[in-house]
Amino acid sequence: MKKFNYKKAFYITLIVTLVIVLLFSSFIYLNIDYLVFKLFITRDYLSTKTLDNAFTQELGIDINNKYYKYFDNLAIEELSKLLAQVGNDPYTYQYTPKEYNDYVIWRETKAAKAYVKEINSSTIYMLYPNFTVDSYNFLLSNIDTINKYDTLIIDLQGDGGGDLDVLFDMCGIFVGDKDTIVIEKTRHSNKKIKSTVKKQLNLTNIIILIDGHSASASESFTITLKELLPNVTIVGTTSYGKGIGQARINLTKGFYAKATTLEWLSPSGISINKVGITPDIYYSDDNILEYVINNII
Repeated sequence: MKKFNYKKAFYITLIVTLVIVLLFSSFIYLNIDYLVFKLFITRDYLSTKTLDNAFTQELGIDINNKYYKYFDNLAIEELSKLLAQVGNDPYTYQYTPKEYNDYVIWRETKAAKAYVKEINSSTIYMLYPNFTVDSYNFLLSNIDTINKYDTLIIDLQGDGGGDLDVLFDMCGIFVGDKDTIVIEKTRHSNKKIKSTVKKQLNLTNIIILIDGHSASASESFTITLKELLPNVTIVGTTSYGKGIGQARINLTKGFYAKATTLEWLSPSGISINKVGITPDIYYSDDNILEYVINNII
């Protein structure tokens, strides 16, 4: 039996303990001003009524005098507002637990509006209201049906976008897993994104309907298909022009934070941010589907 080396175990434990102490000490040192101010305000500020009003106004919830517990959320809220004002970035913000729950319900409700219908023996129409897992699953469930037709009309009017992962997979359904579908530009690098999903749709013609409310992932999807496929026609009005993406992180106490972390470019390197996508055929009336049926397909 191998003899246990107590001396070696002692030194390993000592080194691990020192590393933990060093990291903790560094954290305290780097945040000492914030922590001191946080304790100072939450414990000693005279007017608790003012504190109550400030927290309620900014967070929209009753914190029950737990100033220290929610102080970080108040700081996040204020910085988010400042970023929006200084950088014209309305996409960086914090969700309260109720706001996030309402957001999830809204996404699910919107995704449930997706549907397909036959236009004629060679054409099928699909309303795609947002880029969520639910919407993507809807597309997957209709692959066989769509493949029975030569032409697909994809209605992205009012589609404000959604999850980037869903965007990548949906693009793959149409173009395959070999081509670059998006270029992600961050503070640190430019990264070419390729879908890992095999091509599952083989269509003779694809017509995409967009308007001024088609934004973000729906714009990326539109320009990606336009650049990578030879059979795509875009109809409608100029899209919104949101060529930036956000990351969402879980905070404590049911809060979430969302921040702009990247700009996405088309496969050829084009940015549509604050510009939008100009359709091949401009059409602004409500009867756009009827127009496409009578004049394009």
